Amino acid sequence: MGKITVVARCLSIGMAVLVAGCSNFASGEPKEVDLQQLSSGAKSFVDQIKDESGLYLYSPAGEQAYLIVNHLVTGQDEEARYLESLKSELKDHLLRLDVNELGTMEYTDKRLGKIRFFELGDSSRDYNAIQVYKNGVVSKFDSIGG
Repeated sequence: MGKITVVARCLSIGMAVLVAGCSNFASGEPKEVDLQQLSSGAKSFVDQIKDESGLYLYSPAGEQAYLIVNHLVTGQDEEARYLESLKSELKDHLLRLDVNELGTMEYTDKRLGKIRFFELGDSSRDYNAIQVYKNGVVSKFDSIGG
């Protein structure tokens, strides 16, 4: 086999891996971002929900969509919740989000008191529906904005 053929095959395989990776962006762990990286619309939405714990979706048409996990608010003598892990899987235009939350009564735990933001894709996203599971049980968003 000639050197040109080997190089051409390597390039073909590399392009196939790159295309497969890009079309399946949502599998694995969604990218976590900081509040400063959000659009002004997303920041306004966060301002509206900042006093309520829960799982939120901000998904305006044609723009970046975000999953927002807010565990800032805990009542006295309530178990404080925190996000332990988040996985996503894209299959047949369905984005599955697996959210694992844990809780503690130790209010000084460093995992507590965080609002977290995850990118879910923009207007070119390959999904048309989202299915949410919290700790293995089918769940829903507490609110959707956009």
